[in-house]
Amino acid sequence: MMDLCLSMGLSNACFALALALAATAAGAKTRRPHLAHLFWLLVFVKLVTPPLVTIPVSVFSPPTGDAGAGARAFVAGAPSAMGDTTPGSPLLSRLAPLWNRVKPGVAALWLVGSLVVLVWSMVRVYRFGRLLTTQSEVAPLELQQEAERIARRLGLATTPAIRTVAAHLSPLVWWVGGRVRIFIPRALLNEMDVRNWHWILAHELAHVRRRDHLVRWVEWLACVGFWWNPVVWWAQRNLRAMEEICCDDLVLSRLHPAPKSYAASLFSAVEFLARPAVRIPALASEINSGRCLERRFRMIVSANPNRSSSRWSHRCVLVCMLAVLPLGLASAQDYDAVAQRLKEAVTKGEITQPQAGAMMAALKKEAGRKRSRADLAAIWEKLQAQVRAGELTKEQAREKMTALRAQAAPKDGKDKKTVKKDASKKDQSPADQNAIWGGIAGPGSRGGADQGASP
Repeated sequence: MMDLCLSMGLSNACFALALALAATAAGAKTRRPHLAHLFWLLVFVKLVTPPLVTIPVSVFSPPTGDAGAGARAFVAGAPSAMGDTTPGSPLLSRLAPLWNRVKPGVAALWLVGSLVVLVWSMVRVYRFGRLLTTQSEVAPLELQQEAERIARRLGLATTPAIRTVAAHLSPLVWWVGGRVRIFIPRALLNEMDVRNWHWILAHELAHVRRRDHLVRWVEWLACVGFWWNPVVWWAQRNLRAMEEICCDDLVLSRLHPAPKSYAASLFSAVEFLARPAVRIPALASEINSGRCLERRFRMIVSANPNRSSSRWSHRCVLVCMLAVLPLGLASAQDYDAVAQRLKEAVTKGEITQPQAGAMMAALKKEAGRKRSRADLAAIWEKLQAQVRAGELTKEQAREKMTALRAQAAPKDGKDKKTVKKDASKKDQSPADQNAIWGGIAGPGSRGGADQGASP
């Protein structure tokens, strides 16, 4: 169970990094913040989605052409033949046992860290919720009527609850179940005239229209599960920055305010927040999330506003999402490393040699079912190359290939006949064998065969 959870988590982290790089490129190379926002959102969705289809990745395994030769030699009772295998990377070979030793500690640290982040964030949400309940009240009728007019123009079917709060905090959208609520500090309303707080309210309603309050929960789940991953915090900052730009773009395109007037309203709100204010939990959508004021102001006052993403681009991102979300990475099995560990266990008396042989046979039987004809062809070419180089004799290569084909043989009659035919080659005469193996070494094959037959 621990290995499965670690594998799924690290796999999702790798895919999230690739998606974050794609989101960065989309935000830097295009003037479509909506598209970049979708990519950043995909990073978080991928992190909290378990992989359904795994892609095998060989990390600590030796080359495919001779993989498992040491295991077969050990199970057959010839440990000295382990030297016939092609060794993998020395560095990775040293890291594999180290990872196996520290893996339980890593899993425990990951779990404890996630529990700490979960408890601490829930405590903060509870305290902030109590603050809003005790220090807020229903907004004045004028503010509520204005919110209803703006909501209709933005396309909202239901107007959120509008409340004013005595605490010194940012205008924000808050949702922990039930009805969505918008909180605006009374001090900010007293400092601003009607035209300015009108646009502040419109900006918060744009967050509700885009359903950013739902995104906050996906973001929070990813932060709890992957608190150790810097990609999560990087993605969170960029996701919120793109949200603010998209909300500004929505207000400008639907309500058509004077750009300088809208920018002045935002600047007044940010200036108000320059004074000490209550720290807001991550589940709230505040007016200055992402800290991208300069870019926002440039977009607002620019004569060429951001272009909204087309339906075609949205569909492409959705197709990408459907293709990537089910994918995961799985480490390919290192059979030689398993055989070595079994050999050590037999030496120490932890298991018997028949038990080790049964374990290795079961592992190889399961892996053999997945070996395709293309894999066997590639292995055959490598064995031929080793025969030409004098590293193997023809008999050794033929025995290895026969064993691999026997493991990979399906249950249909045709392939069974093929395996029997390959196995019967051992009983052929030397002349027949030379005819079969003729041409392996090319010109001068006789010399190559003599070299391969030498001890």
